Amino acid sequence: MPLSVAKRLGYHKYQACGISLVLADRSIRLPTGMLEDLPLRIGNVEIPTDFIVLEMDEEPTDPLILGRPFLATARAMIDVCEGTIELNLGKDLNEASLRSHGSELDQELDRVEFEQTNSIELGTECKEQAQGDWSELKAPKVDLKPLPEGLRYAFLGENSTYPVIVNSDLEPEQLSALLVELRKVQKGNRLHSR
Repeated sequence: MPLSVAKRLGYHKYQACGISLVLADRSIRLPTGMLEDLPLRIGNVEIPTDFIVLEMDEEPTDPLILGRPFLATARAMIDVCEGTIELNLGKDLNEASLRSHGSELDQELDRVEFEQTNSIELGTECKEQAQGDWSELKAPKVDLKPLPEGLRYAFLGENSTYPVIVNSDLEPEQLSALLVELRKVQKGNRLHSR
């Protein structure tokens, strides 16, 4: 909730909250505080809702953003295909449309045509790298240092190559399953690394 809206509603004391918000432009903002259990009326039902109060440069034109905790409390059912949201508020069932007709953005998106791509052609360099094995010759030379209690080394490659640090309490079958998954991740990273 913007600070200006909170003040206009008569709220001047806020509880401290230890969070920081990362905005769409990747800037980090520290909230002014939190308002807890404010009654939010939907239809005939009031739901106690928490709001993060944030000082903003200009008065926002967008509505307040209701997050997942609120949607869970209101037992929201969102149908994206139909464009509806249902809020189950005790005996009341409220339904709203998610579609905003007449918006310039909606009209622009309706005009955009998307081209479906069924496959992505890898460059020859990536193909060669994807087909290559984890050879001992390509393995990095590392100096293994003593590890703290509870940790040990495991190896993704043969002959103690490609070390990873794992929990020493893992059972052999757990370790094998972990190494299989790590090898899959490593193969995926090699495909996307260049």
